[in-house]
Amino acid sequence: MTLPTTATSPTSHVSSPDPSTDLPTIWVPLSAADTGRTAGRNVLALVSMLASLVFPLAVAINLLGAVAVANHLIPERAMTVVVMVGDGLGTLGFPAMLTAIATGHVALALAKRFSRRAARRWMAIVGLIVGYLSLLASGSIIALFLIAGMNGF
Repeated sequence: MTLPTTATSPTSHVSSPDPSTDLPTIWVPLSAADTGRTAGRNVLALVSMLASLVFPLAVAINLLGAVAVANHLIPERAMTVVVMVGDGLGTLGFPAMLTAIATGHVALALAKRFSRRAARRWMAIVGLIVGYLSLLASGSIIALFLIAGMNGF
């Protein structure tokens, strides 16, 4: 007795399961006819790169504001605006780091489907590197404050 197989949509790239075996569904590589559907660009690579820049931008805004106030380049009242912008971006820093890392890995995996020019592998790699470095830097800062707090500073 054979079981009826369900028809897959034309946009699906997953083979239908074989009812005679207990093997899981496997991924089928794209054929030459399917490459027209994936002629776009790897958008997740762009998302990864942009998300990875949120935390460094927040740190840079806060540091530049502190240096500007210390050198009397801007009044202290203007510093509140700089701190608000930097802290607003800093609040988004940790979720943006995780987003950059996750989308970077997915974008690298998806880059195989796109042409070399549209793959944007370099954006995914930059997003991963900056995302991991930002995560390491923020973890180091938190550890530094915890150690200083335990030692009474």
